[in-house]
Amino acid sequence: PANHALSLHRRRVNKNSAFFPPISVAPLLSSPNYTITSAMVRPNGTPIINCSNGSVFSYDPQLSTWVKVSEKWWSEGSDAWHGKQRTNVVGQGIVAAIEGSVSAGPDEKVAVKLRPEWWTTALTLGHLETRMHAARLLDSPTEYKQALVLYSKKVADEGFRSKAEELV
Repeated sequence: PANHALSLHRRRVNKNSAFFPPISVAPLLSSPNYTITSAMVRPNGTPIINCSNGSVFSYDPQLSTWVKVSEKWWSEGSDAWHGKQRTNVVGQGIVAAIEGSVSAGPDEKVAVKLRPEWWTTALTLGHLETRMHAARLLDSPTEYKQALVLYSKKVADEGFRSKAEELV
């Protein structure tokens, strides 16, 4: 296939201009077995691409790169993971909807694995950092605030002074 077929274009139709130059989606398909399962564009023009490997990406023009806004892996130990929603909650934030869309299904139970004592804390902080970036990028201020509060509480509960100073 031509490279053009693997490019994302984001244009301001009313102004006949581009938000950013065409960007390849090929890096999202890191394995020949991965496919794009869905794609959408937020009202602020930010693209969201779901991949068959359980990862969801968005293009961040400030960083000029694709970033993960969620992935199924966080469900393996993050205290902040909410899991799959049984119903579509009206007014549910975009980040929560994305996380619900990639949650492990009932037949994909996570095998019990021996993890170091610090595993859950590290995974939770990484998950919340990703959630804050996603909420900012996807223009969801309420979810950003919720993730920031959870992150602050986790940092305080664990006594991570340097992380708290960095946050402030």
